[in-house]
Amino acid sequence: MKLTDALKINQSAQSREGHDPLHTALCCGFTSLQLEQFLAAHLHNRITDRIAEIQPPTYGDAIGALDQINKDCEAIFLIVEWQDLDPRLGIRQADWRASLVGDILQTACLRLELLVDKLSSAASHAPVYVSLPQLPTPSLLPSAKIRQDPFRTDLECLVLDTCQKLLVIQGVSILAKESLSSSTSAYDLKNDIRFGSPYSIEFLSTLTGQLVDLAFPSTPPLKGLITDLDDSLWRGIIGDSGVDKINWNLDNHSLMHAVYQQKLQALAEQGVLLAIASKNDSAIAQSGLSRTDLRVDAKLFFPQEIHWGEKSESISKILKIWNIAADSVLFIDDSAAELAEVQSVHPQILTRQFPTKDDLGVLELVRELGDLFTKDEISKEDRLRSTSIRQQALASEELGSHQADPAEFLRQLNSKVCIEVSTRDDPRAFELINKTNQFNLNGNRLVPKEWLNLQNDESTVMLTVEYEDKFGKLGKIAVLIGTRNGSTLDVTSWILSCRAFSRRIEHLCLQILFDQLQFETVQLHYKKTDRNEPIARLIASFSQQPLSGKITLEKKTFFDYCPPLYHSLQYIHDA
Repeated sequence: MKLTDALKINQSAQSREGHDPLHTALCCGFTSLQLEQFLAAHLHNRITDRIAEIQPPTYGDAIGALDQINKDCEAIFLIVEWQDLDPRLGIRQADWRASLVGDILQTACLRLELLVDKLSSAASHAPVYVSLPQLPTPSLLPSAKIRQDPFRTDLECLVLDTCQKLLVIQGVSILAKESLSSSTSAYDLKNDIRFGSPYSIEFLSTLTGQLVDLAFPSTPPLKGLITDLDDSLWRGIIGDSGVDKINWNLDNHSLMHAVYQQKLQALAEQGVLLAIASKNDSAIAQSGLSRTDLRVDAKLFFPQEIHWGEKSESISKILKIWNIAADSVLFIDDSAAELAEVQSVHPQILTRQFPTKDDLGVLELVRELGDLFTKDEISKEDRLRSTSIRQQALASEELGSHQADPAEFLRQLNSKVCIEVSTRDDPRAFELINKTNQFNLNGNRLVPKEWLNLQNDESTVMLTVEYEDKFGKLGKIAVLIGTRNGSTLDVTSWILSCRAFSRRIEHLCLQILFDQLQFETVQLHYKKTDRNEPIARLIASFSQQPLSGKITLEKKTFFDYCPPLYHSLQYIHDA
């Protein structure tokens, strides 16, 4: 983005009428109006329904500025450079006498300790997105260019140690230096000397864009990966060559297929769903998947659609079993024709061609998989997902056999539900609210600041639900959030994972509100979306009111219409 583009974007954004401001703060130690303009422009491009208002920095003290953040701030952007750790590390106040090395390191250490303390406090009010020094490490000691400099090593170790401390602070996210390593040259000596701004204009745009990506990702991580077999998972055509001729090793110049397999194994261990869509004879393909030297556990692939039908047909079946949308899935195949056929039926699916015999291309693909699927935090529900999908498939089969009497199916589930009432920070609950679509009261998403405010509001009531039955554990699958108003609860968020449909868990949530929490009335803040028909059907079963706005549900009405519930309940109220 050029500066003129940023100015136009910001000017255009000011014409947005009736939109709430997005309150943010910028903390940096140098004066740079261009920095503010680029940050605002990237925010306006990412969040198109609000106007970015940036609390300007207190120049000269990036770390101390954290104390001056307004309480209504929703995101804090902090940029730290070497001169913020000690002014003598910058070109303007450089003092590179060898006798000062110890003092400069001590000052940098104290400033970094202060940074950890200030960020711990600031992050309790709003999320903080940090860029640690991006410029080359200054050198104070005379040393050959090819020899490791002990001063620079000490300085870099101090920053790395600080980075480790910051990573465990809830609400602090750190921009990876590697994400900017391939960008344009960061340092601008002329700007630094004349204006005290060390970054080039091009780098300012790149840096602020990366910080906005960190704070407000453009797309959520993908949930599932579907792979082809021949010349993708392995090198060779198993139906032509036989099981002994397919390979993924150094001797056959196909090692990168092993690297791909290992990446799939790692993704599965982080909760990514894996499946196979292959045109092959099923028995022959299974012989390849049964080889003991495969670098990925073949049992992790579910379902395995291996037949001679169209791959778009296979994708349709997989998406139905997974019960997720095509835009949450990546399909990998070595054939451009097969990718095109799938996209003609599923235009929203993301596709990548496996670059067979192009080792560098495979390496780039494997690295991209990290970007597409990586999450900030891996929950136990993520690790349970693949297993629970299989269990859901088994449960669906059994439910089908009890169509005449669904209650009998529910009685035989031996379901155990743990419902906890607590406003403690729960990353899994926050994730569910921001990604669940089908059983979602209104489709509203929460930014970290709103989530923090809910936890600090004494009138907030939050239910989280964990579930397991004879088919296995599903983990935390439901969240309900409301505001207490006397004997009435205004429910503003209510979601249930699609993996837990048809278990009457939603009825149990309402029962808890009326029985355990003693509410007489529940008001549901419902809004129709293009995907939340399941919750609309539930509300319609209890209420004759039009499905829009606030829908009132009385205690007596609920119990008149509530079906039998067969769950074994554990109730936890964190008073």
